Amino acid sequence: MQRTLIGLLNSISASPLIPAQKKSAKAYENGMNSDLKFLSYVAAMWSSGQDQSEQRLTMRNLPAYFISDDLKNLWSGSGDSRLSTFYENSSNEGKAIANYLTALTKEQLDKTFLNWVEEDAQSPSISFSRRVKCLATIHANCTYGSFILPGSKPDFEHIIAKKLLGRHLSNGKMLYAEEGLCGGAIGNIMLLNDANNREKQTSNLWEDALSNSKSHEASAAIVNNPKYIQALSYPDQATLAKAQEGLKIGDVETAKAVIVSRGRAVMMAIAERLGK
Repeated sequence: MQRTLIGLLNSISASPLIPAQKKSAKAYENGMNSDLKFLSYVAAMWSSGQDQSEQRLTMRNLPAYFISDDLKNLWSGSGDSRLSTFYENSSNEGKAIANYLTALTKEQLDKTFLNWVEEDAQSPSISFSRRVKCLATIHANCTYGSFILPGSKPDFEHIIAKKLLGRHLSNGKMLYAEEGLCGGAIGNIMLLNDANNREKQTSNLWEDALSNSKSHEASAAIVNNPKYIQALSYPDQATLAKAQEGLKIGDVETAKAVIVSRGRAVMMAIAERLGK
């Protein structure tokens, strides 16, 4: 049972293509895992006994709960009290046992996901958290992972370049911190082949496709593929250029709007895939 559950959760948080040549590379992004949350899955399966239909239903519903519960921080600081509701014990005698038999709807996930996007956008950031990396990997597996060529070694890429976000101002502070820009949010991250990522440096994909860089053909292959761009929810050329130009003069409003708008699109794509 435990091995089956691990396989299920890894299937949505696994990197689309594991960079086998890198000793430090992780096969799975585990930034949304917790021992208590996982034990609740084991308890829910155990409580279903030999009822295979309940076990299958639980397994089918877990990926949505895996994300939703984390974004609502349901397991943060809960100790053993929340876990104990998933199995019979003296503290819940005579009460219904918690379970994962009720599927979360797309509408429920949309509400949870979009609330989190708005909350996360209030905090200035430039680096990607473990949670954001995990969500970005799940998004890739739900949408554009099939476009990444076998054998590639994907990196986490800032769509609006980190160098622009972290530009030092005359007061010595970084732009993103001074202006409250959420550069490390889910709306500003994607998986991109590592060689392509290094070669294009601070250019976005639209700019790189028109350049003479070593990666321009790889970037062109992405931006000239409407299905790939749509699956990525990648910002359009004009809007992204406007956002970047604004950052150069200290105007962060367009950049923030681009990041939040794409964040909504990314999370709604995950909800569409996992919701009932």
